[in-house]
Order: sequence, then structure tokens, then C-alpha cells
Amino acid sequence: LAAFTVELLQQGTPPETILLLLAMLGILSGLVQILFGLAKLGRLINYIPYPVASGYLSAVGVIIITSQLPKLLGTQAGTPWYQPLLRPWTWDMHSLTIAAVTIVVSLIAPRLTRKIPGVILGILAGVLTYFALASQNPALLEVDNNPLVIGPLGAATELHLAGLGERWRNLGGLPLGQVAALFGNALTLAILLSIDTLKTSVMLDQLTRSRHNPNRELIAQGLANTLSAALGGMPGSGTSGPTLINLTSGAQSRVSGILAGLLSLIAALLLGSLMAWLPVAALAGIVHAA
Repeated sequence: LAAFTVELLQQGTPPETILLLLAMLGILSGLVQILFGLAKLGRLINYIPYPVASGYLSAVGVIIITSQLPKLLGTQAGTPWYQPLLRPWTWDMHSLTIAAVTIVVSLIAPRLTRKIPGVILGILAGVLTYFALASQNPALLEVDNNPLVIGPLGAATELHLAGLGERWRNLGGLPLGQVAALFGNALTLAILLSIDTLKTSVMLDQLTRSRHNPNRELIAQGLANTLSAALGGMPGSGTSGPTLINLTSGAQSRVSGILAGLLSLIAALLLGSLMAWLPVAALAGIVHAA
């Protein structure tokens, strides 16, 4: 999606049109995933060798860890991951302290209690550490232009709902040729999302001694991505990182995924002002601890 957006920007496409094309791309990719499931193509995941899936997961893990290193060390955004390791004088001690406390608490907490997931306690410890540091530095009590926290999310319920009708009308007004030109990108995106989901399902089968239905997974995810894009969201997949965190936090059924989605929606729409204070280093610490 990012590459697609950059390409359109380089072509001089107006931002409003890019947003519409991104929404249409998400809708088309979801529809393609539904077709994959109806055509029983989900069974092809059985022909992917385990070392390939394992190597893929390992590569994803390395990418995630390295991408979070600058955030954990508090270095400038956009810095290549290896540069901060070679320049310890650029590290931010506030970020290091918050990340260290978050990692330690999230690892130790499961040994003390199973009632509250270690991830939650780790984030809470990171937030408390941040405000303890902020009490000694008044500048940290400002949320705007503060690199140590997430900052305002900008998820206003009224504005989002008011813009949906206009977006749907504009989507219907896109030229047919322009929509047809998106099919190649939609096919690529659908394949990537499907592989990501199915290899995560295979991994989950091995961890839980269960057996998933790949075609049902593709149809369900295609429906979800189509509706998400129609409502202004982005298409996604079942990824290994959140899945493992969900499993290690005590999840036992698919209901946990549904609840996670609902709680994320509620948090984005109603708790944006509170989530703005989440320390970036705490979230990076959770990724490394997991």
C-alpha cells in the first residue's frame, strides 16, 4: 500500500484521489480473497514446505525487532536500525528506562499472576515510568510534538461517520478503466495477505494441536477486508506477532480475536486522548519481550 501510494504521488495524483484508490484497492483485494476461498485455493498452503514457513516467520521476526530498535533507543525517526547500535551517544535515556522497565515487568509478571496478561502489566509499568520521569521534566507533560509518546490519534467519530457517505459516492464515480487498472495490485495484495494469514494458521495449528479450515479463513478475511476498506479502514491479515501475544496472554478461542477488534475500535474512538500518552518505547519494549 505504501509503495502504491508513493507511485501515485510521483505521478502527481491528487491526495483525495489516492485515498479513494486505496479504498477501492482494499475492496478489490478482499473480493479476490473471497474468490480464492470459494475456489478452494486455501489448500495450497499445505504444499508450502515447513522450512519455508519457518524461514518466513524468522525473517518477519527479525524485521519487526530491527524496525523497533530506534524507537526503543529513542533515536531519530527514520534512522536505519543499525546506526543507533554504532552510536550509543545518540540514545535517549528516558526511552531506554521506559523500555527496560516494560520488558522486565512483562517477562516477570506471568510468573506472579495469570489473571492479568504480562503485556498489559508491562505497558502499565511503562506508562507509570514515563510519568515518573515527566514529573522531573515538565517538557514531557506536553503531548504535541513529543517524540516519546504516540501523540493525538485524530480518530474523531463524528468526522469519520460524516465522511463515509461522500466517500461511497466518490467511489461509485471512479472511472471503470481506473478501477480495472487496480486489479493487478489487488491480486498481489490479496496473495500476500492470504499467505500471511494461512502460514500464521499453520503455526497456530502446531502450537494448539488444532486444524484450521484454510478456505473458510480466506472467505472470512476477504469479507472483513472488503467491509473494512468500505468503512475507511485498511486491509490486513492474520499475522504471527499479535497472534502469539494473544495466545501467550491466555486466549483459548476465536472470540479473543473478535473482542480484540471491538476493544481496538472502542479505544480508537473513545480513548484517543488517553492512548496519545502511550510511550513509544513501552510499545517497542513489548515487541522485544514477546
